[in-house]
Amino acid sequence: MLRQISVFRGGCTLEAATQVTRASLLLLLMLVEKSLLQLTLARRLQFHELLRQFAEEKLLTAPAEAEDVRNAHCHYYCDWLSQQEVHLKGAGHLTAMLAIEGEIENVRAAWVRAVMHNDWGELALALETLSCFYNIKCWYEQGMLLFQEAAAALAPHQANDCYRLLYARILAKQGEMQSMM
Repeated sequence: MLRQISVFRGGCTLEAATQVTRASLLLLLMLVEKSLLQLTLARRLQFHELLRQFAEEKLLTAPAEAEDVRNAHCHYYCDWLSQQEVHLKGAGHLTAMLAIEGEIENVRAAWVRAVMHNDWGELALALETLSCFYNIKCWYEQGMLLFQEAAAALAPHQANDCYRLLYARILAKQGEMQSMM
């Protein structure tokens, strides 16, 4: 379980850990009790970076497990991000901004994985919320680079009708970020 948790960057919520690793709350708390993980007051699991790197090396020795847990991580965060859109654009704006900022390293890792594995459905889920977040934070350069990489990966597939709209949306978000710099 410890090696699976190594996929998280900057810690994670208990919910994320249980969803991505399929670990029980009891097992996660046992890792906290053994001081392998720390549970913060904000109910986030934290991992000492050296221990996380060691666990990640162990995860790499099990390629099928690594692939499964990384796919689960990507799916969880892209889906989670899409669920934040309604809050980000509504009354829960500040709460959503803080939540996304707290998970931004995991969100970026999920986005990069989706780009690397041509998982266009995950990108489509996350695109609007991620763009909105980067605009509000004025993190234009970071957003532009993420969208530029996604557009470059999707470009060879944009002749396919089902990807053309996503390609156009990503290019528009990239252009929007670039114009703000």
